[in-house]
Amino acid sequence: MKEQTKSGHGWSDRKRYQCLRCYHVKGEVRVGPRYRIMDHFLRQHRTLDQAPFHCKLCLFRCFQFEDFQRHVTNFPRHRMLLREKGVEDSESYLVRNPNQ
Repeated sequence: MKEQTKSGHGWSDRKRYQCLRCYHVKGEVRVGPRYRIMDHFLRQHRTLDQAPFHCKLCLFRCFQFEDFQRHVTNFPRHRMLLREKGVEDSESYLVRNPNQ
């Protein structure tokens, strides 16, 4: 992942990051805020078992435990899938990768 800063053209002066894997492997330029590039990397370039934390119910993946905890209460798709399955507790779907 590479930092970029660009002003004008609708971008603020905040840092932007680039997925170097997309750039070097596919020749594609994918640039965005850090959190979006991190999410992209986990979804596009890592399998579920390679992510430090993942949810088997909705396939959410993240690097930090705090984001994982927040996911259970704040992610609408997760809550919807729990309701559809008639399950109240998310614990059986939440996985912490022991290799990380």
